[in-house]
Amino acid sequence: MKTTKIIALLALAGFCFFPSCKDDDVSPLTAEEAKVAIASADDEFVSIKGEVFASPGMMAQEAVYGLGLPFNPPMKSFMKFNLDQMEPLNDVAQFAESKGGYGPGYLYFPFNEYVGTWEYEEGVWTKVSTSPADKIVIEFSFNGGIDNATLTYSDYQTKPVPYVVKAEETYISQLKARIDIDGQTNPVMTWVYTANRTLTGGTVKTVNTYGSVFTLTQQMTVNTSTSGVVTIDSMFEVKKSSDVVYSKSFEMTITGVAKTNVVSYTVNATAKVQIFDVVIYYTIVLNQDTDTSNPGNFMTVTLKLTNGAKIADVVFEGPENDPYFKFSDGTTVAVPELLSEDLFYELGEFMDSIMGFIF
Repeated sequence: MKTTKIIALLALAGFCFFPSCKDDDVSPLTAEEAKVAIASADDEFVSIKGEVFASPGMMAQEAVYGLGLPFNPPMKSFMKFNLDQMEPLNDVAQFAESKGGYGPGYLYFPFNEYVGTWEYEEGVWTKVSTSPADKIVIEFSFNGGIDNATLTYSDYQTKPVPYVVKAEETYISQLKARIDIDGQTNPVMTWVYTANRTLTGGTVKTVNTYGSVFTLTQQMTVNTSTSGVVTIDSMFEVKKSSDVVYSKSFEMTITGVAKTNVVSYTVNATAKVQIFDVVIYYTIVLNQDTDTSNPGNFMTVTLKLTNGAKIADVVFEGPENDPYFKFSDGTTVAVPELLSEDLFYELGEFMDSIMGFIF
């Protein structure tokens, strides 16, 4: 099921924007127009990705991960949910205890153990001061020692976990971080994590900014019931100067989770990914009996412009069920021939994450 070819094409299903379109009012693109539209979206994606990763804030953030700090620096969210790892849901108390993997992946970080100021001395990270008492301050250099920077964690907040019998436990409801670089307009990077838990679900959200140009937002909400219905809503978007230039999202409903060993279930999902004005819509419908060896058995994929003009469908052909764009004149082109390695991989990762919730 999870071959690179299948996953990457599944991901294509995600190019989507949100305005409604009256498809009947717009003529489909010709094959040549469609190829130009796809190539243009690909170029835009590669360009934006390059700008984000070349920003001082992103370079400093990436440097932090290689510092060998005494703790794993939380600046990225890891939202995971896997049907195969779940136990039957018998009551809301069990959900509250997160048995079987329910929930959108909350942050666990021993903030109070590391408050104070840290510096790298003689090859070892050392707490040089217990001040400030409500922040973690890490002074570091990167870029070959050329840039001196400070990473600060602050605004740590917790709330009681809504357990029925374990009200003494808490979860992190908020944590913030920022990076400042000497000589730069600061902060060059900010990160805000927020979470909310209930007896039947929860939401995790992270917002990263890089300078005054880029804002990256990710959010996931999971809700479930004792009747065995689980809903998952997930979104990620990149804004450049307040304009959305790339986004990906999905909505999924899983039924049958309450049954022992999850031997019977149904999955309904839709996903979208936006790259400027290119849109790909896809729908996934499957159950425990679906033959997933061919994506065409459980998924439909259509590419459009945001004005509703159809670009192409995606079909799967040959003994390996290879993905092809199928244009309005009936001609086909293999998907990897029109997409860069960067975009192909990005979309593959997105769909891999969606299918990972199921398999």
